[in-house]
Amino acid sequence: MASDSNGSSSEAESSGGQDSSVSQPADSQPSGTTHEGQADDDKSSLFSYVREAHSKAPEIGYGHRWYDRPYNVLFWLRRSWRRRMLPDALLRRCLYGINYLLQFYTHDVNKAWSKNDEMRNLSVPQDEHVTIPDLWTIELFPPSEFKTLAQSISRNSWDSQRLSFEYGQDKQDQLKRTRDSNGQSWWRLVSISDPAAPFTYPAGSTEKLPWPFSGIELTAIQVGAGLTAVVAHFQITPEASYSVDEVWHQMHEPQLIRRRGKLPKAEDRLFSGYRATQESRRALHDAARQWINRRCPGFFTRNNEPHPLIDMLLLEQHDPVRGERGERVFMDALRAIGLTEDTRYRTSPELPNIRLSRVETSLCPTLSTRTWTLWGNRSVLVESHDLRFYGSSDTRAIGHAVDQRIAEFFVLLSISDFIEVTEKQYSILRDTARARHGDFKARDVRRLRTSFLTLSLDTSSVAQDVTKLWNNERRRSEDVCFVLDLAPWLVAAYEEHERPRFTPIDMNNELRANQVDQLEQIVQADQSYRSILSTVASLGASIDTFKIGRIALLIAFASLLVAVVTLILTRESAEPAGSAEPVTTVEVTQSRGVSESPRFIRLSNSYLIKGDFSYSVESGADPVR
Repeated sequence: MASDSNGSSSEAESSGGQDSSVSQPADSQPSGTTHEGQADDDKSSLFSYVREAHSKAPEIGYGHRWYDRPYNVLFWLRRSWRRRMLPDALLRRCLYGINYLLQFYTHDVNKAWSKNDEMRNLSVPQDEHVTIPDLWTIELFPPSEFKTLAQSISRNSWDSQRLSFEYGQDKQDQLKRTRDSNGQSWWRLVSISDPAAPFTYPAGSTEKLPWPFSGIELTAIQVGAGLTAVVAHFQITPEASYSVDEVWHQMHEPQLIRRRGKLPKAEDRLFSGYRATQESRRALHDAARQWINRRCPGFFTRNNEPHPLIDMLLLEQHDPVRGERGERVFMDALRAIGLTEDTRYRTSPELPNIRLSRVETSLCPTLSTRTWTLWGNRSVLVESHDLRFYGSSDTRAIGHAVDQRIAEFFVLLSISDFIEVTEKQYSILRDTARARHGDFKARDVRRLRTSFLTLSLDTSSVAQDVTKLWNNERRRSEDVCFVLDLAPWLVAAYEEHERPRFTPIDMNNELRANQVDQLEQIVQADQSYRSILSTVASLGASIDTFKIGRIALLIAFASLLVAVVTLILTRESAEPAGSAEPVTTVEVTQSRGVSESPRFIRLSNSYLIKGDFSYSVESGADPVR
């Protein structure tokens, strides 16, 4: 079933094949044009495919395959009185086992399905071919990433091959000047060609590039004073540019995909072709994103987000701009390479005969988010664009011609992605505030400080820069303007049925309104979060001060006890038990009737008695008067 994301449904097949593919051919035709005879033929052919497949792969539990007996045991445990006696945990495990074994049965049905059924097989016209000669990716450098860009220039020695530069300054100086609003709006950062490439760049360098690239150009575009965008243009080798086409035309067999922590997934030939073709296209995308991650990391790399990317797809026969509704089989073929927007058209008068489409990850889950496609017919583009000054290769010439116009618009798209990532970071900061700042510690202070420096500073700076960018009439007049409209065949259907015409949307104005509004909301939210978290930080610091005071008192009291005990032990150890002095008894007799107590003064081992007293000392000596 082409409409099932898992490639097949064992329950539908076991019940006679009543799935969504039965009614789709009839629904795809306009009302009133369906022929009953043709519909009956389609149904009969579909049922014949179902009968043929199930005759080769009997219903699960009725054969002698390795999974039939375990399936029967698990199914028996979940029925009748046994279901009420078993614990819920064991019943869930039984259900998991049943679904696990069903995937193997579905895989056998997919292998037995006829290869003549166009609904379950990927069919690509033999004369149709696709080429991917160029792709672009972008990295942003707000104020918090300025040092990272400067380090990348120095680490990669991108200024060592410079032959000449404006005013005799190097790239580091040029970067500082553009950030000070005194430099030009864009400048070439570096141009690198592979030694095996049939071309070289003026004032460029040569180094061994990873597969599948023959050349890379980095262009720095300044947005205001605090935001620098680095657009990377990757030129793909001729062999790699046809890699997707080779996989696209292959005969794909059903696959059983094993996934860690999940049930295995049975794919029929159609969905197996989807996955394999999209994986070959994503390999090109991943290579570009990995290169920019290693050599020029910035905002998207730091936040572990995929970079925005645009690739160019050139078809040999189909012209996507003509607006003719394709047949179902060919639409499946386009879906295999990641093109699913059949009803929405994004075109630009500055780039004639080229469509801009966004990859829908809901229909193409193998491809990554933030991926766009510029696609058209190769021969039509050669005729409609002036390519006299871009070399002898038509394919490379088309890529260079598009590169001259698409960079500024690509920056506008990436700003929307920047806003999306920033909103995500603020949501994480909001949702984890209680867990991170409930027990206030020193590391939370550092984390809070880092959040303020990155989010608050970047948001306020980018908001000002984007506002200035959209208010710059000169730069706006140079931008490529895309218009979103319905497909021509759908517009004609609206006119035929006298339905209201859809108003085309200017994508540039739409981006402007959305970005300004979203940045204003983020700045307001940032101020609220900053106020709340600052208050929490102050309260946390007060609590820590109170705790530290109590701990200091406990430490002082413990120190006092230790000192007293130490003093006592020291005095006892100063007078040993075997060195006691002899006891001297003194008898004192008052010689006068004076009620005066004698006063004793001890001088070493003798006593001096003041006053008129008579006394005697009994210590073996004569009495002393």
